[in-house]
Amino acid sequence: METLKEMLRREYVKHASDRPFIVAIDGLSGSGKTTMVEQLRDLANDVMVFHIDDFIVERFKRYGTGESEAMEYYARQWDVDLLVETLFKPLQEG
Repeated sequence: METLKEMLRREYVKHASDRPFIVAIDGLSGSGKTTMVEQLRDLANDVMVFHIDDFIVERFKRYGTGESEAMEYYARQWDVDLLVETLFKPLQEG
């Protein structure tokens, strides 16, 4: 964890301050994402944490599409348009 913290700290310092510095942590349920985020919170004073579970597409829309199971699980998991419009665009615009 200390190596990850140091790497993120270095990148944050090099980062242009006129745009948000975004770090995404992904993983399966129970893999320790929340624990890791809590350990990384002290990297900067203005850390904001967004949990994007609300952007998961309903199962009935993801599965049974005729595509491969991997494609259904990974590529259809998130409502990307909604993420862009309600999270990423506002972050980019400040």
